[in-house]
Amino acid sequence: MLDYIKQTLECITFLILASGFLNKKILINYRFSSLLIIILGQILYNHLPLNLQNDYIFFVVFFISYILVMILILNCRIIESILTFFISYVIMIAMQFPMILLDLYVLKISNYEVRSIVLLIYCILISLIIKKLCPLNKIYVFLFNKIGIYTVLVCNIFVCGIILSFYYKINTSDFKQLAFFFFFSFILLLYLNIVLFNQFKKIKLNKQKLKAYEEYIPIFDELITQIRTRQHQYTNEIQTIISLMHIHKDYDSLTNAMTEYINNPTISKPTDYLLKLNFRLVAGFLYQKEQIASSKGIHIHFDFSTYTLQSKAPEYVLVELFGIMLDNAIEAVSDGSIIEVHISSKNGQTSFKTINNGFVLTQEDRNNFFKKGYSTKKDIDKNNSGLGLYHLRKVVLDDYSGSIALWNNDTDIVIEIVL
Repeated sequence: MLDYIKQTLECITFLILASGFLNKKILINYRFSSLLIIILGQILYNHLPLNLQNDYIFFVVFFISYILVMILILNCRIIESILTFFISYVIMIAMQFPMILLDLYVLKISNYEVRSIVLLIYCILISLIIKKLCPLNKIYVFLFNKIGIYTVLVCNIFVCGIILSFYYKINTSDFKQLAFFFFFSFILLLYLNIVLFNQFKKIKLNKQKLKAYEEYIPIFDELITQIRTRQHQYTNEIQTIISLMHIHKDYDSLTNAMTEYINNPTISKPTDYLLKLNFRLVAGFLYQKEQIASSKGIHIHFDFSTYTLQSKAPEYVLVELFGIMLDNAIEAVSDGSIIEVHISSKNGQTSFKTINNGFVLTQEDRNNFFKKGYSTKKDIDKNNSGLGLYHLRKVVLDDYSGSIALWNNDTDIVIEIVL
């Protein structure tokens, strides 16, 4: 009977933590079905041959039972139940360890069954507190959806937790002598995993930076080469202006001639303002977008309040986000249109704002503008559209805690990000 009570209490702990990680409500209607699964698991284990009744087989049987219970009572997928079991097990080991040490050196409860039940009740109470105070769902998303190395870390600690748990159950007396050794070994393993993760993270970031540099630095170099080749043309243009002073002796004719020459479309337009930017990748990227827009008959007007940009996001991320905004603006306007881009930086953040011809946004447009799959364009493939602005919002808000704004200036559409 005590075995059934212990398995039920342990399962409740798992369900509390799993419901927090998956952000799902526990379906009380299935409590009797879940209890039946636990009972059947215990009965199955009790009827196994004696040579198969050990802690390892016990763990496998109840692992399967708990997974089935979580699928049923949380209405989650198999992979979700397995992942939440892993991380919940790690947390349970971490919760139990201080209590085990307290029992070994202070409480010294001699009855194993009583000690186990007290420990499980303690775990349930701590689990309720953790679920109430900690953003478990955000932790779950971060561990298993964003960076795969964290998954490796959790599984690594999970395996160590199983070994530690088995050793305690098999030989409690030796565990008391080696408790601190296990504790410091666990801390060392955790430290090594963190070091390993940081190395993987640095490698990943360096690969992303290298890819961005390979794509946009040649464009920046092209911009420098283009400006250098124009220096001779600039000299000729200045000499032409000076020569006009010798040809036209009176003020009025000189003014008219210089005005006509300066407004001549063949005169070169300087683009060296992009060279003043401290972010070379961004400069090369903006030059490329300006050329692409120009080939479509669209003019991009840049307005810089400063050429020294600062941001929490690395350059390659800024390039990706600015690209989404400019692509969206270019797609939204027709030939001959002007897109205004305002760039500023203060308090360690960069503001990037696009203004383009559009329409008056309805409340529905404002609510759905950055949602996945939403688009104001007609006759489009919903599976391949509406993803750019959704990704923009997700990266700005979730990854860098920035801000994003959308509004109308008459019929112009204005989008601004700050990060």
